[in-house]
Amino acid sequence: MRAQKQGLVTRGRFNFGRYDAPFALINPLDAQPFALPVPSVVRDLRLKEWQAFQFANERYYTNIALFNTKALALVQVKVFDRQERKKYLFEKRVPPWSFRAPSQLLDSAMRYDGDGCHVMFENRLANGYIDIEFDTPVTSDCPALSGRVRALYEGHTPLVVAIPFGENRGMYSHKGLAPIEGELSIGSQRITYSPQDSYVTMDDHRGYYDYVMRWDWLTSGRFDNGTLFGFNLTHNASIDPSRFNENALWIDGIIHE
Repeated sequence: MRAQKQGLVTRGRFNFGRYDAPFALINPLDAQPFALPVPSVVRDLRLKEWQAFQFANERYYTNIALFNTKALALVQVKVFDRQERKKYLFEKRVPPWSFRAPSQLLDSAMRYDGDGCHVMFENRLANGYIDIEFDTPVTSDCPALSGRVRALYEGHTPLVVAIPFGENRGMYSHKGLAPIEGELSIGSQRITYSPQDSYVTMDDHRGYYDYVMRWDWLTSGRFDNGTLFGFNLTHNASIDPSRFNENALWIDGIIHE
């Protein structure tokens, strides 16, 4: 997959806009997003960052996230069985230094390991895929959950945005829709994913949000007669939402505004 030649931030300024390829460098800490210059350690404390993947077939929906607000960080694995109307949830609060988001998605990794829990996102968009793997321990209300899934992004156009919340303060997100292959285990139950009937959505995210973070987000997908459809709709703190937004439709890998 080709990448933008420029980084997210150039000479201290966000490159606000919508793009159809990943940034070569995701460097929000190089910006001065506030009215007065502040040191990088303060900017880092205000920067929210996460990677999250949602994959599904007709029966199972799974959400995997490594979420870091810098006040705390969260490891989350959530599975919903549509047929049984049952949710399985593993959630663990961890110190904010437990993981950091990667500086690019072409060849990188984001991971957490601790207390019998393992979550890793191997970002290999330079080769057209991302590998997602996770193992969680048994808890009082959830069986062990594990999965090995490959998201097949080759030939599928992402939605990459840098959205202004102020003159030089904003957010970045890389969202995408693609078929997947792999397996999910819920206790002793094993589910197989096929690129013909299973898909993934993703959100790689950095943002200088207000102290109270607010946004509405809706994303979904499905296969219909062998064609993968999906969409993303977001209402956030964009100062010009008609121009800077994350609203898009995917049809068979092609993105439409």
